[in-house]
Amino acid sequence: MRLSVRRYTRVAVVLSVLGLSLAQGDVSLAKKEVEVAVDPHTIVASDGKPVEVNTKGIVYDEFGAYIAGSDGTGVLAESDRAEEVDPNALPATQSGSQEGISSVIGADNRVRITATTSDPYRRIGQITFSSGGGNYICTGWLISANTVATAGHCLWSNNAWVTNVKFYPGRNGSSNPYGGCNATKLFTVSQWQTSGSANYDYGAFKINCSVGSQTGWFGLRAPSSTGLVGQATNIAGYPGDKASGTMWFHADTVRSYTSYRLSYANDTYGGQSGSPIWNSSGSCSNCSIGVHTNGGSTTNSGTRITSTVLSNFNTWINTAP
Repeated sequence: MRLSVRRYTRVAVVLSVLGLSLAQGDVSLAKKEVEVAVDPHTIVASDGKPVEVNTKGIVYDEFGAYIAGSDGTGVLAESDRAEEVDPNALPATQSGSQEGISSVIGADNRVRITATTSDPYRRIGQITFSSGGGNYICTGWLISANTVATAGHCLWSNNAWVTNVKFYPGRNGSSNPYGGCNATKLFTVSQWQTSGSANYDYGAFKINCSVGSQTGWFGLRAPSSTGLVGQATNIAGYPGDKASGTMWFHADTVRSYTSYRLSYANDTYGGQSGSPIWNSSGSCSNCSIGVHTNGGSTTNSGTRITSTVLSNFNTWINTAP
């Protein structure tokens, strides 16, 4: 068996950079090098189709790259279309275990948001889905009229895509002021799918409605490391330890960061996975700089929006439902 000319050329280029050589018949080595070269942020979609990265719409100011959000019209749904959430639904977690999902740092300083139709809270909603024979809850936030951002573990869990995904923006207990929408296509990245690494725990999904035109949607910012510590971190979502369908908020600041993660002392709980970590800077008002994913004993943390993550979110925004 021999490599095709095209594949052999690509592998040979990789190896030449490493100062190695390749015999045309060495298929096993070629395959190994091709696999190593896979970008861990490669987009994967629930329909199995390839997705080409799209950077159109990303703009820049003195604080770096961002995608602008929208305020929406604020018009409510004609009917509530309320659906009860399974009272036994569990908060989704990275590991699938319910241990350690409490992430209140010291005293619980969360505040309930009762005016969920006010801006920007109406841009945030509760996600319900099924996985591995159980029902679960997460939090998501609109990033376009028909695109919802969330954590990767709210979309790919138990080595499979989750099912029966629904999104309820501005949910307030048993009330759904903007109705509910069904997911039509799910996205995450290859490294989350294959390894479950927290560094790649992010994703998005398309919905079968354009409710973002009413609620508005968050902008996204890839913040510079300069001055990142101390930036505001606003987090709101739907924790599993509070009354079903209620939204809770807490504000803090970035305490530390890595190339992939942000850490902060906002009080959260399981069910808030996927919540936006947002602030306002420069030309980007109500812009998310990360996706909340993890609890901890002294700080909680989320996936940092880097330029690569921003490009993927932009691609999902511009992908057809």
